[in-house]
Amino acid sequence: MTLPLPLAVLGASPAVPLVAAGVYWRRMRGPRAWVLGWVAVQAAGSALQLWLGLHGTTNLWVSYVVEPLSGALLLWTLSLWQIEPVARLTMRLAIPAVLATFVVLTLAFDSTSTFSRAAQPMLYLVCLGAGAYTIVLRSRVAAGDLLHKDWLWVCAGMVLYYGTGASLFPLSRLLLGSDLGLFVRAYELANAAGAVAFLAVARGIVCPAP
Repeated sequence: MTLPLPLAVLGASPAVPLVAAGVYWRRMRGPRAWVLGWVAVQAAGSALQLWLGLHGTTNLWVSYVVEPLSGALLLWTLSLWQIEPVARLTMRLAIPAVLATFVVLTLAFDSTSTFSRAAQPMLYLVCLGAGAYTIVLRSRVAAGDLLHKDWLWVCAGMVLYYGTGASLFPLSRLLLGSDLGLFVRAYELANAAGAVAFLAVARGIVCPAP
């Protein structure tokens, strides 16, 4: 299926934080460097999916490779922003547990030729919860202007990205076989939300260094 132009344009949004990082490369230290790793994996996955889609080739299998890797990078990044040792260790120990669960759910319930109904929603919900938890925890003890905090913008973008994606998977399975037009509109809205999410991430990584 040929991708509509809006989907192709919005799908390129992960490149925005990479461009911002190139301009402000001196600020890419600590957690921000790991954020760039997460963005780079997302950008590579989006580019490959766009290329396959524009050439009429199935591209759903890409998510089964990209999302576990990006989820692991996300959890590691968020662990660096924890203010309590227990929370930091929990985030890191969650990485192998989440990856193992992803593999089990994929083999048991999913097919790489169709939308995930178990593995990817699980991963997205874990990442959504981790991002929201980090925002709440750090906001309680933060000093100064929150709008100048890199973790706030990055985590807000991740929460928007994973929150949208978690609801998109079951909706995609429901609409693909029944209403293709509504399916495309749902993806356009999801890509628009994703574009806003990556803009927030870009804003976060160019914040003044703490």
